[in-house]
Amino acid sequence: MKIAVFCAALGIAACGTTGTPRELRDARAAYQSAAGGVAAELDPTDVRAARKELADAESTYRRLGNIAETRDLAVVAARRARIAEARAAGRVQNACSSNAVTLTSAQLSAPAASTLELAAQPDYQAIDRFVHALPSGARVTIEIPATLEARDLAQGVRAHLIGDSIAAANVTIAESSATTKPALRVTPP
Repeated sequence: MKIAVFCAALGIAACGTTGTPRELRDARAAYQSAAGGVAAELDPTDVRAARKELADAESTYRRLGNIAETRDLAVVAARRARIAEARAAGRVQNACSSNAVTLTSAQLSAPAASTLELAAQPDYQAIDRFVHALPSGARVTIEIPATLEARDLAQGVRAHLIGDSIAAANVTIAESSATTKPALRVTPP
């Protein structure tokens, strides 16, 4: 009788510890996000560290199950992956903002093409000032590197320009592996 009660209690306790811990699922998702995003390219060291931390958490889970140590290792792995993403995002932001160009009125009225470099978070007021100084019928090309983030940025800027009374036919997006920074390039009519 005592053995049956003990086994039943053990079974109930085991039920409480089965299943993948939420922390481990979160760590997997955070790592996938970092490994599949810009962090893999700009901060591979931290992404590798996150992969190692996740592997440790997975190993502990396979050996010991859903215990505090497994959950703690998973939290560390998730944080490591988020750090990689944050550092990569910071590097993108610094690269974009440190290379900003201020255009003079002489540059805007020049017959040659004019350029406005874009930051990762575009300043739509600066874009509006830039575009409103252009001659009517000017063609705007949004030049971008061939990355998913740059494509998203370009689509948003294009929609803004078209909504700002520029003919859709006059706004194009050009991807290039030689382009390192997103920019608006304007060709007068």
